[in-house]
Amino acid sequence: EDLPDICAGPDGVVDPQRPVAEFRVHGQGTPTLPASSYGSLASVFLHLLRDWSPECEHVCVSTYGPALKELRELLPNGGNVLVPGAGLGRLAMTLAAEGFSVEAND
Repeated sequence: EDLPDICAGPDGVVDPQRPVAEFRVHGQGTPTLPASSYGSLASVFLHLLRDWSPECEHVCVSTYGPALKELRELLPNGGNVLVPGAGLGRLAMTLAAEGFSVEAND
């Protein structure tokens, strides 16, 4: 695994051997969703809990596991994957950790 362990502290972090994210700068005329489009702060916390907490790992396994299995079968050597509606990025990060080149948008 070449993703850094950011919890290991500055001495334990090893830079990844591949880029893990790319940021694109859009012009001022680029349309965006209003800040209220995600609903409430409560829904953000619910999604954080669901996607990123150890207590809800079973939800990620049952939700994202079938997609990961299918992609492994269809693209055994990795490949490019678009994740539309990426939300808080759990599926995108899981796929990137598996070696796929991922573009996530929401």
